[in-house]
Amino acid sequence: MTEKDFLKPLSEVKPIFVVGCGRSGTSMLLKILNQHSSIAIPSESHFLIDYMKKHDKYETLEDDRVIEKLFRDILNEPFVKEFKAKYNIQQLVKSVKSRTYAGVVNAIYDTYRLQHNKARWGDKTPPYVHYINEILRIFPESQFIHIIRDGRDCALSVIEQPWGPKNIFRSALMWKRAVTDGMEQGRKLPPSQYIEIRYEKILTSPADELGRLFLFLDEPLGSDKLKAMDFKKGNYYKWKHRMSDRDKKIFEKIAGDLLEELGYERIYNPVNPLNAFEKAYYSIDNRVRTAKNIIFDIQRAWKLKFHTPRNVE
Repeated sequence: MTEKDFLKPLSEVKPIFVVGCGRSGTSMLLKILNQHSSIAIPSESHFLIDYMKKHDKYETLEDDRVIEKLFRDILNEPFVKEFKAKYNIQQLVKSVKSRTYAGVVNAIYDTYRLQHNKARWGDKTPPYVHYINEILRIFPESQFIHIIRDGRDCALSVIEQPWGPKNIFRSALMWKRAVTDGMEQGRKLPPSQYIEIRYEKILTSPADELGRLFLFLDEPLGSDKLKAMDFKKGNYYKWKHRMSDRDKKIFEKIAGDLLEELGYERIYNPVNPLNAFEKAYYSIDNRVRTAKNIIFDIQRAWKLKFHTPRNVE
């Protein structure tokens, strides 16, 4: 199938995409959005961009056998297996709005939102912050919520995870790239399609920040819903007392300009950039530390492949 036909856009749906650097509060935002009576967002997907490049694997989606294969391939993806929904391939084929990749994706998410009695579907996969333009190719009416958090707090949190960077150097690079990619692509869109939300403001001024968010989504936010939400008050600017002076300086050497642009406090200004030796050292250090993640990756892959319940009939 040609790329043009496979990726023909679907304009009649208006999905919500929650994006941002990992550990920026996307999971918190997911919980907030899912509490709304109109919005259903499953766990992370991670397949959307990869399948955009696989058009040559599917000869024509007009053939039931081919479109069924595409549905099965996607539903067999490890992260999709964790969606809390039941899928029937024949019903999905019947429900598809257009025999395109966008039509197939929409049918999967539409089934999810119907099973949760909601009116709209969305996706929360942080790395999609790098692929806003690609997503717009298939869902041109998408709305993007880019959540931004102080990069030093992101770094402290990322380093503790079994995935991702293992030192301040790589964490700062990850944060800077994610935030920059999101802003560069998103700020070219109309205000009705892209919004930047601050993690810290959700915690300190939830009524104002979430009011702005739901106004953007054109969805009502009842005061009763807001009162019921559980926020981690005080879970911000931890870097001030948990990060060493050395790590604070390293982070600012890499992403200090972006911190300042976003209005976050800087300690060292001006600061000399890292030299070639320092960059090489921290890159090697990160590789050594990251090697420990291999066990986690193997365990997760085993669990997803053999122990996750199948959601396909």
